[in-house]
Amino acid sequence: MSSALKQDVKRGLAWSSLGKLVTQLFTWLSTFFVIRFLTPNDYGIIEICIAIISFSFVLSEGGLADSIVRYKELTPKFLKEVFTVSILLNVFFYLIIWVTSPLVASFFNVDNLTTVLRVVALQLPISSFFIVPLGKLRLDMDFKSIAVIDGIVGVTNAIITFLCAYNGMGYWALVYGTLGANIVKAIMLNIKTKIPYGLTTRLEEIKNVSSFSIYTVISRVLWVIFNKLDVIIVGRVLGVVALGVYSVALQIAALPLIKVASIINQISFSAYAKVSNEVDKVRYYFLLTSKLLALVSFPVFFGIAALAPLFVPLFFGEKWLDSIVPMQIFAFIVPFRVQVLSCQAMFQGIGKPKINSKNLVVGIFLISLGLLIGSNAGIVGTAIGWVSAFFIYFFVVVFNVAKQLKIDINHYIINVVIPLIFASIMWLAVSFFPTLDIFINSFVEILVKVFIGASLYITLLLMFGKKRYILPLLSFLKK
Repeated sequence: MSSALKQDVKRGLAWSSLGKLVTQLFTWLSTFFVIRFLTPNDYGIIEICIAIISFSFVLSEGGLADSIVRYKELTPKFLKEVFTVSILLNVFFYLIIWVTSPLVASFFNVDNLTTVLRVVALQLPISSFFIVPLGKLRLDMDFKSIAVIDGIVGVTNAIITFLCAYNGMGYWALVYGTLGANIVKAIMLNIKTKIPYGLTTRLEEIKNVSSFSIYTVISRVLWVIFNKLDVIIVGRVLGVVALGVYSVALQIAALPLIKVASIINQISFSAYAKVSNEVDKVRYYFLLTSKLLALVSFPVFFGIAALAPLFVPLFFGEKWLDSIVPMQIFAFIVPFRVQVLSCQAMFQGIGKPKINSKNLVVGIFLISLGLLIGSNAGIVGTAIGWVSAFFIYFFVVVFNVAKQLKIDINHYIINVVIPLIFASIMWLAVSFFPTLDIFINSFVEILVKVFIGASLYITLLLMFGKKRYILPLLSFLKK
């Protein structure tokens, strides 16, 4: 990897991580308070809307932002074409949602879903106004600006959502928070980039990236289906309230690092795109990224699994107790989900979205099977079915990465297994640490157990993982 690209990656990672950390500290607190005000029914309704909008957004966005990163030479004509296609697709899919929303409400047996879905879908046309500027910032690897804007957007979302929830607006709090955040994002991105773009009646240059975009869309559609199958099955079979419990368990289990991983993958995509023809550099960066993600993700999520019985009743309230066990189950698989996200970003960055699509077809089959079997045993059974299927899928993806990059699969597995072992020891120590009289309340007990878990993990890392993990990372940061 060239020194210039390393510096871009390091600066991007530093700024993005700092911005996301500050934002997440604020939004996590807001999320905890909001959950106390809302009910499983509220979250179930919104989760259905998110599933529908996610599918529509992938189709309407069409891989256009990624096209800008790969196209590199941004002429005013090309940007006008991108915006024109984006706005046409978003308006088209908004109209489809408007017409079909009563059918969706009937399918899930939720009468008020029609109105909610139509309002939530407004973020589709709004998103057209940040496709071009966001793509430009990513092409320039200006992750500092992206981090600042994302921070402001995240805080805006949190404030609006909290105020609305506090005033008893129920699921509308989540709707208005998201819409407000998207409006702020569109305004700030355009102010930052000041890119002149508009509508055009001629589409010529965009054809040069249409093939890449098509495969990107196919890959992302499959990814949405892969991720939202559980929403459809749980919402339909177990009901909207059960879906709310299930979705909050999954959301909280994945909350800390999915956000950070999205930043790392965003930076990775831009970095991979710049060295896509140099297999050695792609291989080096992929192994380094996977090592870093494993190092951080296993202790964080295994810690969540250990502490869930304490922080759920403390922060969320008694109405969310049913989410504890599925939350613990999901937390154990999230580190592997983060690894899969990293693999997908790599394939996308080197221009191989076809491989992602093939992987996802296998994954959809596995997840469908796991969900259909598990849903017969309620929420916990569904969680176990999903996690079991995903674990198999993880190995499918990893073997395909090893084949593409000619990586020794044993080398990769060792990179992941060592943090897994350390985190498992930490989980056992924290889970079975006795409750003592010195614990004034659950909050103090959580703090003590976090300290014990972190100290144990760091000690194990320094004793047995210094050469493999710490020294290579320090070497990379110094260069």
